[in-house]
Amino acid sequence: MKPGMRRFLLSKFLLVPLAALLLFTLAGFILAPLLIRWYIPKYTREQLKCQANLGTVRLNPFLLRFEANDFTLNGPDGAPLVSFGRLYLDCELTGFFYMAIHLKEVRLEKPSVNLAVESDGSLNFAILAPKPSEVKAEEPSKSKPLRLILGSVTLEGGELAVTDKRPSSPAVLNFHNLDLELKTLTTLVDDNGTYSLVAGTPDGETVAWQGRLSLMPFRSDGKIACSGIRTA
Repeated sequence: MKPGMRRFLLSKFLLVPLAALLLFTLAGFILAPLLIRWYIPKYTREQLKCQANLGTVRLNPFLLRFEANDFTLNGPDGAPLVSFGRLYLDCELTGFFYMAIHLKEVRLEKPSVNLAVESDGSLNFAILAPKPSEVKAEEPSKSKPLRLILGSVTLEGGELAVTDKRPSSPAVLNFHNLDLELKTLTTLVDDNGTYSLVAGTPDGETVAWQGRLSLMPFRSDGKIACSGIRTA
């Protein structure tokens, strides 16, 4: 090997970028997923007194893609609160041109929410809210809302269970096969996108919602259709 080539290969102009690239790769593919899997259960256990479990976590720092699987969150009494089978995020660098976060795709598969009204009228999700002493007095703020661009948001196979424990015989309402699709939803001024929502119950009751939605300023137009609705 020629001396000039040897000096170049051993120079800091090559070794420093290579070392930085190696550290970035290790941090993104290995360290970050391990940290997420360790921190989420720790935070929920210490701060919320709840129990969280998280399966495999994958992060691609070069393609800016994130995936989390088999998440469950149970309350202090062990009752299930929230779970999902898979969460997938695909981020785009083009958001930097708009000074915004650009998520090309957000996909949530098999999410489940168990909402319960306790016998005293409180909600089971109240344990996730900040304690009164932790909430600071609101002050007038001139900060602008987060600039966000959502290319596609998909929710597949969702479930919602609502239980009212106040009656002597608890009332239960279950929704299954909840699908949601949002397209081109942003918080940029005057931008709007299309959305659709379909919810169904085991008895064949369905609610479908389609239209356009703008967040800044907030406005929407569209149509809602109900079929097979039964009332007691």
